[in-house]
Amino acid sequence: MGKRMPGADKPLYTSRIIKAGALLADTKTLLSHWDMMTSVQKNIERMRRENVFGKASRSRVEDVLAIFRQRYLTEQSVTRALVALVTHRFPPASLDRILYFHAARSDHLLYDIVTEFLLPLKMQGITDIDVYNVPRKLDR
Repeated sequence: MGKRMPGADKPLYTSRIIKAGALLADTKTLLSHWDMMTSVQKNIERMRRENVFGKASRSRVEDVLAIFRQRYLTEQSVTRALVALVTHRFPPASLDRILYFHAARSDHLLYDIVTEFLLPLKMQGITDIDVYNVPRKLDR
């Protein structure tokens, strides 16, 4: 299922990112419907019940909500700030970068790809990447 840290019980990398990707539009939908006066659990139940994402599959909604909980809902101050940015129409390109940051912060695989692979390439001026180079880098 994933790469393990030496001596660790849990895998360092999991396949969870495959189920989620960036989900920027869905993230903005979640944050625009968020009620700061209600608990995370109650908000999630309401999102599920109202199907604010318009997903056909209930299991897909569960996958998306689990990823959102991991990325954006563990720290109340982060959730509050993100809700404010979305509701006050923060510039989309800047908001996307903030959401990418939180996604990478919560997923070791995504974080390592960005910091150990993509950033060094960008620093060298390389912006076109062959998708087959990513697994080779991870193997190292």
